[in-house]
Amino acid sequence: MLVQKNEAFLWLHFYLISNFIVVIMQMFILVMYYLIIVDHSFVELNEQVNPLFSFLLFVFHSDLSFFPVLVQLIF
Repeated sequence: MLVQKNEAFLWLHFYLISNFIVVIMQMFILVMYYLIIVDHSFVELNEQVNPLFSFLLFVFHSDLSFFPVLVQLIF
Protein backbone atom coordinates (compact mmCIF):
# COMPACT_ATOMS: atom_id res chain seq x y z
CA MET A 1 0.00 0.00 0.00
CA LEU A 2 2.84 2.38 0.86
CA VAL A 3 4.52 1.62 -2.46
CA GLN A 4 1.32 2.46 -4.35
CA LYS A 5 1.02 5.78 -2.51
CA ASN A 6 4.64 6.67 -3.27
CA GLU A 7 4.20 5.72 -6.91
CA ALA A 8 1.02 7.80 -7.19
CA PHE A 9 2.81 10.69 -5.48
CA LEU A 10 5.68 10.46 -7.98
CA TRP A 11 3.30 10.32 -10.95
CA LEU A 12 1.44 13.35 -9.61
CA HIS A 13 4.70 15.29 -9.36
CA PHE A 14 5.71 14.15 -12.83
CA TYR A 15 2.34 15.28 -14.23
CA LEU A 16 2.53 18.68 -12.50
CA ILE A 17 6.12 19.31 -13.58
CA SER A 18 5.39 18.31 -17.18
CA ASN A 19 2.35 20.65 -17.24
CA PHE A 20 4.52 23.44 -15.83
CA ILE A 21 7.01 22.84 -18.66
CA VAL A 22 4.13 23.03 -21.17
CA VAL A 23 3.10 26.41 -19.76
CA ILE A 24 6.67 27.73 -19.94
CA MET A 25 6.99 26.52 -23.55
CA GLN A 26 3.68 28.15 -24.46
CA MET A 27 4.80 31.45 -22.95
CA PHE A 28 8.05 31.26 -24.92
CA ILE A 29 6.20 30.49 -28.14
CA LEU A 30 3.75 33.33 -27.62
CA VAL A 31 6.56 35.82 -26.92
CA MET A 32 8.46 34.69 -30.00
CA TYR A 33 5.27 34.80 -32.03
CA TYR A 34 4.71 38.40 -30.93
CA LEU A 35 8.32 39.41 -31.66
CA ILE A 36 8.45 37.77 -35.07
CA ILE A 37 5.00 38.26 -36.52
CA VAL A 38 3.35 41.15 -34.69
CA ASP A 39 6.26 43.41 -33.78
CA HIS A 40 8.44 42.55 -36.82
CA SER A 41 11.58 42.87 -34.72
CA PHE A 42 13.14 39.96 -36.55
CA VAL A 43 12.07 40.71 -40.09
CA GLU A 44 14.96 38.76 -41.59
CA LEU A 45 14.02 35.71 -39.49
CA ASN A 46 10.34 35.98 -40.25
CA GLU A 47 10.40 33.92 -43.43
CA GLN A 48 12.49 31.14 -41.87
CA VAL A 49 10.84 30.88 -38.47
CA ASN A 50 7.22 31.60 -39.31
CA PRO A 51 6.32 28.02 -40.41
CA LEU A 52 8.03 26.55 -37.35
CA PHE A 53 6.21 28.78 -34.88
CA SER A 54 2.89 28.41 -36.64
CA PHE A 55 3.28 24.62 -36.30
CA LEU A 56 4.28 24.91 -32.64
CA LEU A 57 1.37 27.24 -31.92
CA PHE A 58 -0.97 24.73 -33.52
CA VAL A 59 0.46 21.81 -31.53
CA PHE A 60 0.57 23.47 -28.13
CA HIS A 61 -2.74 25.29 -28.38
CA SER A 62 -4.68 22.41 -29.85
CA ASP A 63 -3.96 20.08 -26.92
CA LEU A 64 -2.48 21.13 -23.58
CA SER A 65 -1.65 17.55 -22.66
CA PHE A 66 0.63 17.04 -25.66
CA PHE A 67 3.90 17.26 -23.72
CA PRO A 68 3.05 14.84 -20.88
CA VAL A 69 1.81 12.31 -23.43
CA LEU A 70 5.00 12.76 -25.46
CA VAL A 71 7.17 12.25 -22.38
CA GLN A 72 5.22 9.16 -21.39
CA LEU A 73 5.65 7.75 -24.90
CA ILE A 74 9.40 8.37 -24.78
CA PHE A 75 9.89 6.83 -21.35
